[in-house]
Amino acid sequence: ACNGYFSYTRFSPIRNSYPVEQFSFQSAYFRAIDMSGRVSYSGSESDRPIYSETFNGLITRSGGRASQQTGPAKSRRVNTSVDYSTTIRITDKFRVVDSFRFSNFRIPGTWTLSENDLFGPTLLSTPNTYNPATCPPPYTAAACPQHTNSSGPDAIQSTVNNFLGQDFKVNTFELEYDLTKRISAYVGYRYQRRDINVRLSYVQVGTFFPNRPTRGGCTQVSNNVCTLVTVFQNENDFTEINGHSGLVGFSARPTNSFRVSFDTELYSADNSFTRIVPRQFQDYRLRANYKPRNWINLGSVIVIREGRNNISDVGHLDHNRSYGFTASVNPNERLSLDLNYDYNDLFSRTNICFVATPSPPVAISCGGAPFASGLSSYSENTHAAGAGLLFRLLRRVSTGVGYTVTSSVGSTLILNPNAPPGPLSYRYHLPQATLAIDLSKHLTYKTAWNYYGYHEDSNPGPTAPRNFRGNAFTLSMGYSM
Repeated sequence: ACNGYFSYTRFSPIRNSYPVEQFSFQSAYFRAIDMSGRVSYSGSESDRPIYSETFNGLITRSGGRASQQTGPAKSRRVNTSVDYSTTIRITDKFRVVDSFRFSNFRIPGTWTLSENDLFGPTLLSTPNTYNPATCPPPYTAAACPQHTNSSGPDAIQSTVNNFLGQDFKVNTFELEYDLTKRISAYVGYRYQRRDINVRLSYVQVGTFFPNRPTRGGCTQVSNNVCTLVTVFQNENDFTEINGHSGLVGFSARPTNSFRVSFDTELYSADNSFTRIVPRQFQDYRLRANYKPRNWINLGSVIVIREGRNNISDVGHLDHNRSYGFTASVNPNERLSLDLNYDYNDLFSRTNICFVATPSPPVAISCGGAPFASGLSSYSENTHAAGAGLLFRLLRRVSTGVGYTVTSSVGSTLILNPNAPPGPLSYRYHLPQATLAIDLSKHLTYKTAWNYYGYHEDSNPGPTAPRNFRGNAFTLSMGYSM
């Protein structure tokens, strides 16, 4: 009389197809007007014509002795995208640029499910089907189904329909002006509109045979058979988002060896799809490149994004700040050096609703009322640096060494004792080395070594902080015609 099973099988072949069509064009037919565009369409389909799942065993809670599920399912993703851009040259220095993008996708899906269940008190009992001839009133014959008050329907017919769709339109209008041959600037405006539609329908028709046909709250009894129609979900959610952005930027090349550019976007919207998506953000990007010699290239980039969704019940704030630097030194064909460093600062804070008295660790439930609200925060600071050196001391032998290291320190608010916080602080070391030997004009032998060293500096949850390392060696031969 324990939970157990004799057999379980599941058969679910799936067929997929992904046809894609695309048309693009570019035109300079008119003297002062340049145009380009692209249209793409795909109608992919996922089809599961046969689904079969069978169970032979015992579920003591409901007395389930055997079950079989069958039913086809199908879903499609229809995606259409259009891009069109026009540049009008008013003068040699002044240009008007307009870009339009349209994207629409929809994913309808349906599943028609049939399920038959048989019941019995033990693993050794015979699961009987209902037959009025062999199971007359009062339904106590040995051939009758053996239900309990917790037994579910004997037969189930379910229909599930899902739909997810998004219509996205964005238009960007910019005025560009060349102040000098080395300095240019632009101002612009961007409008975008997103319509997101989510529909879900889940209807189940359950049939309850004797004995106990009125179990599970069923009341529509006819000929001692009860039918219960249950609408588990019937949702139709529509979200409209209108966003406006102001654009400003410039690029300058004071000398032939130095170039700098700056772009900013100030965005505001009247709605958001999720609580952690900002309704207002400011995006600043600064790039610089300096080439003091033909064989030395220095670059840096600063990206700062500040966002907020400051309506009363959300109170969301976030930022993502990144500072990067790269250097490449290639004095000759025998020596090459690459250096890079990046610092990333992430922060997020959102007002949440949570259970004031959560369940203890390892509990099944998450707790219950009363509920409380508060600010949930997340922060992470990450340093990533890397270096690579490639040199050729001999004409036929080239050697490369490299080292990459990532170090992260983070913190977050964990209210549920059953939720592991994860590796908020860790270090990851990735040294590597390669050796290539040209055996002949067409044949090259190469060996490579990679080391992986990962160490967590914070408690990730139920287990102790993880610390692993590994070595990988690769031997290969290459032949070129």
